[in-house]
Amino acid sequence: MGPSKIKTEMRPQGKLRKSIGDLAKRSGAYIIASPESNSADPEYKRRLGAMEWSVRDAAGRKSLGLDFYDRTRISTWLEKHPPLIPWFRHKVNKPLTGWHSYDAWSRPGHNPDEPYLFDQEARVFNGKRQRGGALEVLAGVEAMRARLRAPRTALRLVGLSGVGKTRLVQVLFDSRLAPGELSPTLALYTNMMDSPNPEPIAITSELIMKRARAVLVVDNCAADLHSRLSDLCRGPDSAISLLTIEYDIQDDQPEGTDVFTLEGSSRQLIEVLLRNRHQESPKTN
Repeated sequence: MGPSKIKTEMRPQGKLRKSIGDLAKRSGAYIIASPESNSADPEYKRRLGAMEWSVRDAAGRKSLGLDFYDRTRISTWLEKHPPLIPWFRHKVNKPLTGWHSYDAWSRPGHNPDEPYLFDQEARVFNGKRQRGGALEVLAGVEAMRARLRAPRTALRLVGLSGVGKTRLVQVLFDSRLAPGELSPTLALYTNMMDSPNPEPIAITSELIMKRARAVLVVDNCAADLHSRLSDLCRGPDSAISLLTIEYDIQDDQPEGTDVFTLEGSSRQLIEVLLRNRHQESPKTN
C-alpha cells in the first residue's frame, strides 16, 4: 500500500471518495490499516503525505484525522486491546475458532444494532427466584453493568432455554436501551457449543498474564468450567470481569459469584417479536 496506491484508493478516477469527504465534515478520522506493509519512519511519512495530498481539497480538511497503520502498529494496537483480536482476525480471514468480539451473538450474521424488545413486566431476578427480588429488565441491566465494571468480578446469568439470555447480555454493551453501557471494545465472547479453540482457560490465562482488561462472556458454560474461570478471573493479577450463561440449574450456586435469573417474556412481547421477524405470522387470539 504505497503512496500511489493510497492516492488511487482515496481518489478513484481523481475524485475524493464521498465517504472520506463526509468524515472531514464530521471531524472524523480516516485510517488505512495494511497488515502486509512494514513501514519504517521515512516510508510512513511518505504514505501519510499521500493521504494528506488526497484530501487537500476536502471541506473541513483541518478537522479530519489521518493515519497509516502497518503490521507493527497494528500488532502494538492489538496488544493494548486483546478483546478486538477476534474481530481483526475475522477481517483478515484468519478467524479464531469460536471466539468473537462484540457482535450479534444471539443471532450470528445479523445486525448487532437491531433494537432490543422488552416490556415492563419483571423478568430479571437478582439471585435465584426464591431469594432475590424481581427487577424490570432495565434495572437488571443496570445492576449487571454495575458489577461488571469492576475487574475481578464473576457473574452468572441463568434461565430456561430460549428466554433471551444471550440477547440480554448484548444489551450490556449497548447504549440505546440506557446510558452507562460497558465498552464494546472490552467484550470477548464464546459459546461452548462451538468448541472454541483456544479453550476459555487458555485465553483467560493469557489475558491475565498480559494484565489486559476484558469482559469475558462464556455461553453454555457448565458449572465446573465457571468455577475454574471464576477462580482465575478473581485472582489478584486479573483485570477481567467474567459473565457466564447457562441453562437454569437450580443447585448451581457457585462461590464468589453473583447469580442473575432471566424469566420468559410476556405473551404480548412474544407476539411483537414474532411479527417483527416473520411478517407473515398472523396475530394469535
